[in-house]
Amino acid sequence: MAPIGLVVTRERIVERCNRRFCEIFGYAAEELEGQLLSMLYPSNKEFLDIGKLGRAQMLTNGRYQDERIMKRANGELFWCRARGQSEDPKHPFTHCVWSFVDLSDSRPMV
Repeated sequence: MAPIGLVVTRERIVERCNRRFCEIFGYAAEELEGQLLSMLYPSNKEFLDIGKLGRAQMLTNGRYQDERIMKRANGELFWCRARGQSEDPKHPFTHCVWSFVDLSDSRPMV
C-alpha cells in the first residue's frame, strides 16, 4: 500500500515488487518477478550505463539515486526518480531495495 513503487532485486533481477511499482510500469507482479530490470529501460545501453554509475556510487556508501527516463509495458517513456539501498556496499547489486516515483505530472516527456 506504499504510495511509491518498491522493488527488491538480486543482481538486478526483480525478486518482489509492490502494487504501486506494477502500476507505474504497467505490468502484473508475475510478469516482473524473475525478470532482469533491463525490460524497464528505454534501451540495453541505458541499463548498462546506469548500472555502471549505480555500482560505482553504491561501492562508496551502499546508496544510489537519480532521475531517469524509464519505459512502461506499453512502450511509453516517462521520467522517474529512483533511489536504491544495497544490503552490502561491497557487493552493490547482490541484494537491493529500490523506490521509484513517477514524475510524469511534474516532468512530462516533450
